[in-house]
This record gives sequence, structure tokens and C-alpha cells, in this order.
Amino acid sequence: MQKINIAKLIFILIFSLFVISCELFIIKRRATITETTTIEKKRINWLIMSVSGLNDEADEVAFKHCREKISLLKEDLKYATNAKEFEEKFLNLQKLFQEKLTSKLNALKAVRVDIQRFNANDNDDLEKNKLKIRSIALSAGVNTSPIALHAINIKELSEDVVAHIDSIIKYLEED
Repeated sequence: MQKINIAKLIFILIFSLFVISCELFIIKRRATITETTTIEKKRINWLIMSVSGLNDEADEVAFKHCREKISLLKEDLKYATNAKEFEEKFLNLQKLFQEKLTSKLNALKAVRVDIQRFNANDNDDLEKNKLKIRSIALSAGVNTSPIALHAINIKELSEDVVAHIDSIIKYLEED
């Protein structure tokens, strides 16, 4: 009789430990999901702020960096248990980024056209014309400092700047 009571007691203790461990696992799982939700919310909000700060004067690296972060977030949300919760915010983020990218590309194309149309007289000062072309390019966030150093005449400078702008456009358009 005592052996049966001891066996029952051991069974009750083991079963109690099992129930407690299951409860702890569930509590930890809920905390992990809540923590993941908080982290994803922070990442999306941070990206929305970053993308909102982009403008036509931002350099191409900033756009590329935001595109990479959005792609990483998209991959992470595929495996998240509560991805539906973030779907609308993520779609708004992608839409905002596309608007900013389109605006930047349009500004670059407009600057490219302006520089291609720029005709300087031979009598004009070379440095003055370089500054005009650089100011046109800088209005779209294109750094022309390395290009301007090597240019001998305005035609060469404008061709180099247009080629540089074309490379930036190609860089931003690639997926």
C-alpha cells in the first residue's frame, strides 16, 4: 500500500512539474511574440522616418540603403507569426519609398536635360561655367567635385556630368 502511495505521489509531482514547465513555455512564447512585435513596429517606424527624410537632394547611397532595409524587413515579415498586423504599414512604407524614388529619378532626369541644354559661350569664364553646371547638378544631389577637377572645357564637363547622372539613374533603377 505504501508503495502505491509513493508511486502516486511521484506521479503527481512529475505531472505538476510538467504542467508548470508548459505554463512557463507559454508565458515565454507570449513574451517573445510581444517582443518581436515591438521590434518590428520600431523597425517599420524607423524606416518610415528614414524614407520620409529622403528628398531630391539626397544621394543615391541613401536611397540604396533604404531599399536594402525595406527588402530585409520584407524577408523578416515573411517569417513573422503576426505579419498581417504589419501588412498595411509595410505597404504604406513601400508606396512612400516608391514616391520618393520616382521624385529623385525625375529630378535627376530634369537636371540631365538642363545640363545637356547648357551652352556656354567661348568668351565666358571656364570657372564661372563650371560653377553653373555644378550648381545645376547639386540641385539634384549630384556630387560633381571629382568630375570638375579633370574637365578641360565646358562641353567635356557637361558630358562627364551627364554620364555620371546616367550612372546614378541606372544605379537607382536596378532591383
